[in-house]
Amino acid sequence: MKDVQNKNTKGKLYAKYYNAMRTLKSCGLVPSKGLQVKRTMDTETHRQYNKEFDGKNTVLLYLLHAILVPTAKKITKDHNGKKCQIKYSIKDSQNRFMTFKTSVAEIEEHIVMRQNEKNPI
Repeated sequence: MKDVQNKNTKGKLYAKYYNAMRTLKSCGLVPSKGLQVKRTMDTETHRQYNKEFDGKNTVLLYLLHAILVPTAKKITKDHNGKKCQIKYSIKDSQNRFMTFKTSVAEIEEHIVMRQNEKNPI
C-alpha cells in the first residue's frame, strides 16, 4: 500500500511499514484520511472521542515495537570475568515502555521500586 507522502516504496523496511499501516488502518487503529473532528461537538462527546482516540494511540504505540525491532545489546562481565551479552526482545521493549498492574497499590509500589533503583519513571 502506498502512502500519500511517498509514492515510491523501496526495500523490505518500507514494505513492512506499509503492510503494518494497512493492517492498522483496516482495524481502525489509524485514521485513513487524517483526523476529522466536527466543530459542533459538545463537551461530553469530545471527552468520549478523546478517550477512544487515546486508547487507539496507546495500542498503536504498543504495537510499534513490533515494527521497529530493538537492536540494542548489553555486554556485561560476571564475577568470573566472562563476557555476557544480552540482546533485548520485542517483549522486553514493550514491557519497559508500558507497565500493566491490577491495582493502584501495585502501581505505587512499582514507582517506589523504580525510584529506589534510580531508574527513570
